[in-house]
Amino acid sequence: MKDDDIASLAKDRCRDLPPNTLRFLDAVWNKYGEFSASELRRMSHDDAPWLNAYDRASRYCPMDDEAIRDYYRSDAKRRDLVHCETVWFVHEQVWSELEALDAAF
Repeated sequence: MKDDDIASLAKDRCRDLPPNTLRFLDAVWNKYGEFSASELRRMSHDDAPWLNAYDRASRYCPMDDEAIRDYYRSDAKRRDLVHCETVWFVHEQVWSELEALDAAF
């Protein structure tokens, strides 16, 4: 099966998804759809969370969720993200201030 066939099948299966979800998936496809599976694998395995967890002697390399979160929240990686219109990034300091305000009421 060719990549275009897979993409067509995926589109058919996604017809009932909300429009904003479809726009997000289209944005992901537009950014990463040209890459092969091996290229995508290489791209993800070049990132710090994977490199830090990698153990050549082990078959499995569990990665710390917080390390993944922190890495992809960094300013350098944030530029590479595909943004979803229903997801907002809030700086940690701002979030803490909002939580403090909420607790005060």
